[in-house]
Amino acid sequence: MKFLTSAVVFMILLAGCANKSVQPLPEDQHASLKGKHFDIIHYDAPLEPFVMTPGKALFFGFTGLIGGVLYAASDTAVHENELPSTPSHFVSTDLAKMLSNENQMVWTTHPSIIFTDPIDSVPESYKDVDYVIDIRDKVWSVNYYRTHWGSYKVMYEAQLKVYDVRANRIIGESYCEFDPEYTDDAPDYDSLFENNAIGLKNYSEALFKRCADQFYSDLFGARPAGS
Repeated sequence: MKFLTSAVVFMILLAGCANKSVQPLPEDQHASLKGKHFDIIHYDAPLEPFVMTPGKALFFGFTGLIGGVLYAASDTAVHENELPSTPSHFVSTDLAKMLSNENQMVWTTHPSIIFTDPIDSVPESYKDVDYVIDIRDKVWSVNYYRTHWGSYKVMYEAQLKVYDVRANRIIGESYCEFDPEYTDDAPDYDSLFENNAIGLKNYSEALFKRCADQFYSDLFGARPAGS
């Protein structure tokens, strides 16, 4: 049932309209971040990559939304491989390390606090920190290129919100969206899914890192050192 739910959620996300606004952190706060405490929101919301092949696209066209979702839910290439269950954990961790290293902020963790639904204000359990980082997965998918059916791309989207705990308001936002253009070295299906989907894992983890870098750049107007 989890697989079916993931596919349904993906379809809904495609149909919806995400808030893609970018709001840098106030410049007058940059220098005062040193020594401030923060933590990231942990979600228990597994997201598997939705995989679209030419065959699925044809099946989807004949059977409509329900048929496409059921077909996607039966994709053993995804289910049988040990893929990251929550990509935002990778993005959040990378961003947290940047804030610790670049801005000398203190990462104060609350490992036992897990959320299943998106937050819209600072949770009471995080009142002991100065800032809360909220990153939510929006889209993670594998799709074939319409002009090159044998080649595939890995797509990822996520949303960032930074809460000032004392003021209980959002002071920074960003949205990362990666939909690669076709290149001659784009991977084929087997390259992504053979050997326990090592190709998909590598492509995805590279996108997660790029997303964290973009979030940092959008917040501070500069890339972190070494990126």
